[in-house]
Amino acid sequence: MGLSDNFYQQLQPLNKFTHLAQDAYYQELPDDWSVIIADISGSTQAIEVIAVCDV
Repeated sequence: MGLSDNFYQQLQPLNKFTHLAQDAYYQELPDDWSVIIADISGSTQAIEVIAVCDV
């Protein structure tokens, strides 16, 4: 079993919008996870001209 097998089951639900600002509702990611963030060049303009499928 990996470290992330029960990650989602252990999360506390956010029942109120204000919970987003409370540290108690955040958890560290498991060690076997990676987070990748990307900014696709020109995607905003493509969406504006309804070329979403090309992005």
